Amino acid sequence: MSVSLDTFRHEALLYRGDAAFLEGTSAFVRDGVAAGEPVMIMVSGSKIDGLRDALGPVADGVQFADMDEIGRNPARIIPAWRAFVADHRIDGVPMRGIGEPVGPARSAAALVECQLHESLLNLAFGEVEAFHLLCPYDVTTLAAEVIAEAHRSHPLVQPASPGAAR
Repeated sequence: MSVSLDTFRHEALLYRGDAAFLEGTSAFVRDGVAAGEPVMIMVSGSKIDGLRDALGPVADGVQFADMDEIGRNPARIIPAWRAFVADHRIDGVPMRGIGEPVGPARSAAALVECQLHESLLNLAFGEVEAFHLLCPYDVTTLAAEVIAEAHRSHPLVQPASPGAAR
């Protein structure tokens, strides 16, 4: 699927384990910061710590939000992204985000709500220009049905690299 860089890009990043998470997300963040783009990362607190370490001084140019707090109620996730976009939207300046609302610790009910949220992002930000949202999914900890749903709710999907979890 060809998607213009000027439109909202909602992309799933399938990964295998923590090292692959850090590799894929760090590169995305570094590229954004280097280009002068506002970047927000909304993942669990432990992953925030890992990303801060992996990014080093680049982390100073990034806004972090704890998904364990914001995403406790999945209905609060889209408003958090809307606030980020409203605060950083400047004509011609792209924005980047990383959001990982779906994880193995979610209850079945919360997982359904998070999957609904992932689909609604396409509507909520479909008209927002130059916003690239990357949503990581760990294929080593999530059920096949969850990964299949990620394929349905994300217009773009980066497949997991082959090989064992690191």
